[in-house]
Amino acid sequence: MLTFLDYCYTGHVELESNNAVAMVYLGDYLRMDELKEQAQSFIRNSITGQNQDEDRKSTRLNSSH
Repeated sequence: MLTFLDYCYTGHVELESNNAVAMVYLGDYLRMDELKEQAQSFIRNSITGQNQDEDRKSTRLNSSH
């Protein structure tokens, strides 16, 4: 909740894996499009980063055979 209040007062949000989904919901519910879009972007980038890490691990495993 502090993250949301900070955003309301400063216009800046500190997104982390444990608050990004809540910020999407709050942004949607309160029609705060910028907050919602920032949180969605954070989630997308997190997923993309995880997939790239998994692809690297898989490539290393396959190349060792």
